[in-house]
Amino acid sequence: MKIDSTKKAILYLTAVFVVGLAVGGVGGITIGLVWKFKMPPTAEVEAKVYKDVKEKLKLRADQESEVKAAVHDVIVDVGNALKDVMINSSNAVVKCQRRIEPVLDATQRTTLSNLVTEGFSKNKQ
Repeated sequence: MKIDSTKKAILYLTAVFVVGLAVGGVGGITIGLVWKFKMPPTAEVEAKVYKDVKEKLKLRADQESEVKAAVHDVIVDVGNALKDVMINSSNAVVKCQRRIEPVLDATQRTTLSNLVTEGFSKNKQ
């Protein structure tokens, strides 16, 4: 591409920046609106798991506090791990989308955007 003047170069770079910003913003908003998976309340999960463990292990009173604390810790750790997986998965999809968009025409970019949205929609169920 031959650039005739500094003004045209600045205008071109500004346009590329604005398009990139728009694509990134739309991608982020799409992910935020489409990915509706919600973790069940930690307290609810913790209570159910602890109840099951307590019954199946037939815990004595002197064992309950330590086991309850351990169950709490594992529920928090697993919840954090699941959140990380969701974020990392979303970021990987957006990274892929951004990588291939430059080689696509406008129709293909729209189709790709729809495919990504459909994929995230399936994950919310």
